[in-house]
Amino acid sequence: MADPLDWSKLPSELSWLAGPAERFGLLQVDDPIHDFLRGLDPVGRDELRTLSEQWGGAWPAVNSWLGEYPTTAHPEARLVYSTGHLLGTGADAGLL
Repeated sequence: MADPLDWSKLPSELSWLAGPAERFGLLQVDDPIHDFLRGLDPVGRDELRTLSEQWGGAWPAVNSWLGEYPTTAHPEARLVYSTGHLLGTGADAGLL
């Protein structure tokens, strides 16, 4: 069984990342990401657009945090990184 996630590693100003990272961070490869994004309904697409805007505004803090917590050693960082990858992939593909 996997170790439980420890979201206390996130600074308080980034605590909003935990929920989305748990929901979207498991999609780590482009084909499943594209399939997921293509299947979104308008409400889901709007939710991810809002998340993407929030992510963009917090990018310096997110990037700094990811620098402190390598994805290879911290599953929380891996989920946050993968969520960012999903958002970037969606934006680049015009799906968000």
